[in-house]
Amino acid sequence: VTYIGKAGPKMYADEQDYTGLAALNPDDPNRIYVSSPFNPGDDNSRAGKREIWRGTTDDHGETWEWEPVTANSSEDNFRPIIPKWKPGKEAVLWFRGTYETAQIFRTNIVGTFYDYDVVSACPKNEKTGLNTAVNFMAQTTGQHTRQIILQYNVPSATTVSLKIFTVAGKHITTLVNSRVAASSQKAIWNTAGISVGTYLARLIVGNSVYTSRVNVQH
Repeated sequence: VTYIGKAGPKMYADEQDYTGLAALNPDDPNRIYVSSPFNPGDDNSRAGKREIWRGTTDDHGETWEWEPVTANSSEDNFRPIIPKWKPGKEAVLWFRGTYETAQIFRTNIVGTFYDYDVVSACPKNEKTGLNTAVNFMAQTTGQHTRQIILQYNVPSATTVSLKIFTVAGKHITTLVNSRVAASSQKAIWNTAGISVGTYLARLIVGNSVYTSRVNVQH
């Protein structure tokens, strides 16, 4: 059982357990949508209306990264639903309007579509084979560029791919995409201009896939 966040107050006086609800993506349980007047990321920041929030996880739901789907709304957004489609393709629908009782409501059905890269969650209790270390590298200008070194082993000559994604599945950059001889390897990700936060490094060595968190800090 994992705590997600506050559902917010009751939607009307006679039904104290009526809330904005939430929905998991039926094709990708690493993605969830929640209706709440509270930001699930900190449980304290309260919006004026119920907003839709997207949560993504890379550790089987133990922790979640949150971002708003709606913001500064003049009406409530509630009851999100995600029709089954396929991983990487997502339609999110919800009600927008006023809800006085189960029989009295004035709402529109609205929605949005997302294309995203599927990034598998890190296997539990299993080494990823991908290690990260943060170094500072001096530029000729005298400023400093933050770089992340990603080290890995290639047991035999094969094709290697190393890509960086946001936890929501957006592709940021490709560091390696070539055939590599058996050896110890390292790739350098220059994070200058990259927002602070958690990212996912996905390493494919032959037919094996490894995923690891990478934290960018300034």
